This record gives sequence, C-alpha cells and structure tokens, in this order.
Amino acid sequence: MTTHLTKFALFLTLAIIQTPAHADEPNNNCAQLAQPTLVRVIYTDVANTEDYTQSITYLKALSGRAMDQHHSVYGLTHATPKLDYEFKAVISSSPDGKVCMVPEVTIKAGFSDMQVYLAKELQDNCRKQIIREHEFEHVSAWKSHMRAGTKLMELPLKNAFAQPRQYDSISQAEQDLRPWVQSVMKPLVSRLMENITTTQRSIDSSFSYGNVENRLRTCP
Repeated sequence: MTTHLTKFALFLTLAIIQTPAHADEPNNNCAQLAQPTLVRVIYTDVANTEDYTQSITYLKALSGRAMDQHHSVYGLTHATPKLDYEFKAVISSSPDGKVCMVPEVTIKAGFSDMQVYLAKELQDNCRKQIIREHEFEHVSAWKSHMRAGTKLMELPLKNAFAQPRQYDSISQAEQDLRPWVQSVMKPLVSRLMENITTTQRSIDSSFSYGNVENRLRTCP
C-alpha cells in the first residue's frame, strides 16, 4: 500500500512575439506593457489502469522496498506526472532603441500514466476491495493536487511577470527570457512536488495503515 513517485519532466520552448512601436509613443514603452501577463494552465486527465497479475515480490521491488523484509506491499500506485511549460516573449521597441519584454507562459499538466497494482496473492474479494480503495486514495490525491496545484501557479506567475524588464537590445531580452522564467517556475514546481509527496506519505502513514489493517481483520 504505497505510491511510487517519479520526477517531472520539464520541456521548455522559446518564441518571440514583437509588438510594433510608433514614433509618437513615449520612450518608456515598458509602462504600456505593464498589464496582466497571460498565463495559461491546461490540465489533462488520464485514465487509470489496474493490474492484478503481479506478485508481492514484484511490487516490493517496484516500490523500492525490496530489502525491507518486514513490509509486504499488497498494493501500489505508480504515477508518471507530466508538467511541461512553454514561454514566449512579448517585446516592444521604443523609438530610442530600448526594448521592453514580458513573458507569456503556458503550463501543460497531467500524467503519462496512472497504474494501480494489486498483488496477485490477494485472492478474496473483501481484502482486494479494501486494498484497492486505499490505492485509489493515492490516485485521487495525485490528480486533485496536480489539477489544483498547477492552477494555483497562475497568480504567482502573473505577479512575477507583471513588471516588464527593459533591455538595450532584443538579443539581450532573448538571453534573459529563459533564466527569468526558470527562476520563477522552478520554486513553484518544487513546492508542488513537495506538497504532493507530503500528501502521499500521509496516506501511507502508520495511522492509515492501522485503519486498513483493522478493516482487513473484518474480512471473512
């Protein structure tokens, strides 16, 4: 009764969108770009699959508990999360040659797969259903935290990119785009993973295991 965590894969793409500047505009075009930054969050769900053919030994190895002789793994949830983000630069050039830039960010979140394993040693339906319900607590936690956690990134990202940066050239803006976005995104992604890990561990706490074991004792 455990969950297997895998790391996020971060895929970054780069594009530049240049907005026209007019000769009668003031030199501080950055003030004109000081508007809410466009941040999109797209969450895509994935269907769960269930496997009842693997042994306790296999599940222990998959969970990383192969050397733990005092722990039997009757159920396991294996999730492969995906969190990709793409970013674009919105650039405006002022008549004096200065360049102003703000990023646009699109976050695509979801899972490559969500696999629930129940050990084949679970023969009776009563015990199998109890373990299955426990594993689906992991499934629910994964999906709800990914969906809500990435949505909660919107406001911090908009705040972080609300103030345009000014550069001497477009090439300077291009060079700064990736470090700027990454410096904001990495702590948010780390915090999301930490929250998910904490929640998953709470589902596998001693108290939770005790409740499951008490329910298993009621099976005929």
